[in-house]
Formats: sequence, structure tokens, C-alpha cells
Amino acid sequence: MSTMFFTGICDEIPSHELPPERVLTSIVHFHGPLSGAFKIAVSERPAATLATDFYGAESEVDREAVDSVIGELGNIVCGAVLSHLDPAGLFTLDTPQLDAEVLAPFGLTRCFVLTNGLVAVSLKFE
Repeated sequence: MSTMFFTGICDEIPSHELPPERVLTSIVHFHGPLSGAFKIAVSERPAATLATDFYGAESEVDREAVDSVIGELGNIVCGAVLSHLDPAGLFTLDTPQLDAEVLAPFGLTRCFVLTNGLVAVSLKFE
């Protein structure tokens, strides 16, 4: 994340201690040697910062651009995770489903502290 979004991970929060924070989510369903869903959830505050950095904009981008970046972030990280789990596997990724909700576990979940909020990544197999 530090290369593309100019942010880093500061710490990790155990999934059983997730705070009830509002997040923007991207769920990517995948099919192949392994099938299931990958979810990334980003606090609303850093989501706008990540999108602004991703576009190289000088001022904050609109909500549509933020949603687009969160969807793309879901695709990028899902692809990286699947390539790590099965380097020779061929996967199909569905179009990301975007939402806003309260942070909650979804399958196997890891939550990380960013400089100005949280990002949680989750993996659920079918």
C-alpha cells in the first residue's frame, strides 16, 4: 500500500476487538481452484485520502472516485492474495460489490491501523 497509496500500516487489531467504525467495503467474489469472496473495508476518512493519493489529485476527490478506488483496491489485493495462495491457479474475479457499513468480521479477518483510520481484509471460502 505504501507504493501506490502513500500510506503504511502502523499496527494490527485482533479481529475479535474490531471497533464499531463506519467503513467503505469492496467484496470481490472469485472462482477457480479456490472459490469464495474477498472483502476489504476501509474507514471513511482514510478512504478519501487513499483515493486522492491514487489519482494524484491536489484536493479531495468526490465520492464516486473514492468508490472506484476502493473497488480497484479490492481487485488488487484479492488478486495478490490468490496469487500467493495458489501461484499457478487461474481465477476469475467478479466485479467488486461496493457498500458502506459498520466494520464486522467476514470469514478470516485481519484488521490493520493506518495513520488515520483502519483497513480490514477478509477471506471466506465456499
